[in-house]
Amino acid sequence: MGELQENTRYYLEEYLKIAMDKNERKEEEVEGGKRSTLERSAGNKGNGNMPLSPLATGVFHKFGSIRRSIRNLQKGKQNTAASSPKKNNEEQATSLTGPFTPNGRNRKGEEKENSILEIGTTDDNEKADNLAAGMNTEAVSSPLSVMQINKLIQDNKLLEALSNLIPLEKELLQDRMSKKNENNCSEFKNKAKDIKILYDDLGNNLKSIVENSLSIVETNSELLTCVAKIIEQEEIAHNDNPKVDDTSDLDLIGKPRNWRDLWKETLQKSVQERITNVNIPAKEENQAWLSIHLGYLRKAIVADLITVKTSVCKCYPKEYNIWDTYVENYHKSVSTHLQNIIEKQLDYNELHAVLEWVINTYSGEKLMGHPDLKPEINSGNIAPLLEPSTLETLTGDYCTVLQKNMKVWIGNLLQFEKERWDNMEEPETIQDFYHLPLRIDLKTMIEEHINVAGKVCKDLEAKVVCACLEELREFIPGFHEAFMKWSTVNEGSPLFMPYLIAYINSFLELGLDTEKYDAKNKPLLEKDLDEVIDAFSDSLLQKYKQETQVHFAKLMTKKWISNSEAFHKIINITEDLSQHFKKMKQPNYKKFIDGVHYYVVKEYITQIVKKSITCEGTIKRKEAAKKIEEESNCMKKTFESLGITSSWLFSASFLISEIVGLENIEEIKSKLKALCREYPDISERHISAVLYFRGMRSGRIKQEILRYFTQLQTDPEITDGRRSQALFSEIKVSNTARCLF
Repeated sequence: MGELQENTRYYLEEYLKIAMDKNERKEEEVEGGKRSTLERSAGNKGNGNMPLSPLATGVFHKFGSIRRSIRNLQKGKQNTAASSPKKNNEEQATSLTGPFTPNGRNRKGEEKENSILEIGTTDDNEKADNLAAGMNTEAVSSPLSVMQINKLIQDNKLLEALSNLIPLEKELLQDRMSKKNENNCSEFKNKAKDIKILYDDLGNNLKSIVENSLSIVETNSELLTCVAKIIEQEEIAHNDNPKVDDTSDLDLIGKPRNWRDLWKETLQKSVQERITNVNIPAKEENQAWLSIHLGYLRKAIVADLITVKTSVCKCYPKEYNIWDTYVENYHKSVSTHLQNIIEKQLDYNELHAVLEWVINTYSGEKLMGHPDLKPEINSGNIAPLLEPSTLETLTGDYCTVLQKNMKVWIGNLLQFEKERWDNMEEPETIQDFYHLPLRIDLKTMIEEHINVAGKVCKDLEAKVVCACLEELREFIPGFHEAFMKWSTVNEGSPLFMPYLIAYINSFLELGLDTEKYDAKNKPLLEKDLDEVIDAFSDSLLQKYKQETQVHFAKLMTKKWISNSEAFHKIINITEDLSQHFKKMKQPNYKKFIDGVHYYVVKEYITQIVKKSITCEGTIKRKEAAKKIEEESNCMKKTFESLGITSSWLFSASFLISEIVGLENIEEIKSKLKALCREYPDISERHISAVLYFRGMRSGRIKQEILRYFTQLQTDPEITDGRRSQALFSEIKVSNTARCLF
């Protein structure tokens, strides 16, 4: 008996040291029992005193009042000599019990477990230790103590901890319903607080397991497997609990813990954290930071989903739909992550990296369509990562940044061309045509951007085509203006014509390069290209006119009959410049040389009708007619050698030469009819000017010929065969006569 009392005193004194401050707490606080078992245990860990033993925990937790335990101990000391051993043993067994049990009293028929000495050393403690150690034991008839359950939670024996915690909670609810603890509310609240803390700790452990599922499953899949079982047991237990009208003081005791919702929320947050924790290189250190990050992101997602498929899915029942849950959460998290990225101001390469990843990589074989994720994932059914409106904005930003970049690049290209002009660099001759790298540079830039966009998607390709063509349209007039400004400053440069022809070739080929693109602004570009080609061609023709105009002015003068120098200079200039003209590509060359031919014929006839001279007498008329015929043959031969297609112009000067040389009026009328038939735009003033050149300045015969001309204007043979081409309508007739010849 003395040994038993000593053990009793030891345990109570040890606990008293832990539970009380060095200066004795106020009596009201002790009686109120304001701290729960787990709170006092947590305090012990930090005060340096002896750790609380399971036996002392059970004693104080059972009675809830240190003062009552001290009084019982003091009674035991006073009555030791007077009482029998049996009586003392019974008192101690009654006042000092083992751990808290669901029915609030000691287990019947187990005297060993009721004795103070054997509580800490015999079967019950061994059983608790075994449970805490995670041994495979059958469901116990009574749960473990609060501290023992807490130990199980700390050791991640969560399922076993829950199986002991649920009965404690049920017993507490039964006490509440039966109003058993109405007179001892503080003890009741402490017990409720202990249970709440245990549930919270258990929930936190559960949360931690879910947060680290992808790593835990590789080392301790059994721990992950118990998650669903814990959730289900908690739901079953609380669905069976009696409803309490007012549980404000119980702090969720008996109510569902909503661990299934906690599981869903935790899984979602854990996926979000895994996505946001993927390494993002600093842009300052690597300009390709976003491409690198998206590569890391792709690898991380694939690795995680493979782990989910091969390992995590096995740890959950089918009704949890764990695979789809993870896929959905990764999808949402990646979408949010990308939204955060694109809110920044991205450059061209970064925008392309995002678009490529969103549109192709994500649903492709490198990610969601990865062979190791099939057949669980059907890449064809994957929803877009970004909303259509967001994607539209992103592609719009891409094109805007692209156009800004192109403006800079094209500006640099124009500067290179200016340097070429200033340095007098001659164009290359490739396959007999003048060539400059301008067209190749523009073509390469446009095709590169379009091809890159086309690999992303057709929609982006179409937008980039429009953007590139629009920038090309802006470049064309600016380039033409810059070149003409240079040519004005450098008038007479021998490279003027070669440059013009080279640029005509460049823009012609550029038009052919862009024919394959289908864009709403393509017709506008074609119009711009035609205009700049025509402008360059006109500049080239004007250069030819400047070279020949002075010589045309010397034709049909008094010296002209005997001196052919002026005409031959015109032919020589034409032949010389044609060496440049021939280096112009078709169909521009044909169009241009026909224009030169037209100008020469028109200007030649202009000299006839300008009334500079009139040929008096048959001899003079014969000489002039022969001269016109010879020069017409020379012009015909020259331009035929240049490959003109405007042969309809040849007969004009030949017919005029015949009208000048003929003497018979009917023959003149016949040639006049042929002239009107070939050139229906000829006017009475033109006929009058030709007759004037012939020496028929006035008189009856001239009036007869003019009346005949008037009749021809209504002749079906003439009117039905009118040409669309105009010649004489472009020739001005002088109003004044100059001299006789």
